[in-house]
Amino acid sequence: MNCPVCGELKTRVVRTFPIESDEELHLTDTYRTRICRKCRHQFTTIEISQPTKQFTVGKRSNKTDTFSYKKLFTSIQKACEDLSIPYDDQRSIFVNVMKDIIIEVQKKEDKTRIMSQDIGTFVVKHLKSVNRIAWIRYSAYFYKNEEIVLKNLREWIAQESDSVE
Repeated sequence: MNCPVCGELKTRVVRTFPIESDEELHLTDTYRTRICRKCRHQFTTIEISQPTKQFTVGKRSNKTDTFSYKKLFTSIQKACEDLSIPYDDQRSIFVNVMKDIIIEVQKKEDKTRIMSQDIGTFVVKHLKSVNRIAWIRYSAYFYKNEEIVLKNLREWIAQESDSVE
């Protein structure tokens, strides 16, 4: 793990503690407090566990790919970047999306496959309830369709103007 201050590769773990984040999905995050051996800067890292259930993702191009928990969580973090959305809220979005994915997969004949459109729809739904800017950001990335993003923006503006009146 690189030191965020000086970039040193050698850091020492001084404390490790697991935090159960979701019993149903068997997720446990591991928080580690580290000290840089060069500049003595202390920082915390978070390691996210992956559920044991594996899925394949059906893409729009008819290709399939292995589902990546890390990719999903990273996309949520990107949407929330610079918006002061706490890590716990981002993690909650991730857990709720994972629950939606599991429910959706259980409905299907092939119990190990999910469509990328379904995943994106779940992320958009949960981001919308936490932060509208993150919701619009993710919508723009996921839908790649100007009309859908404009429709979402119009919906947001209409809701804001209704709440002002």
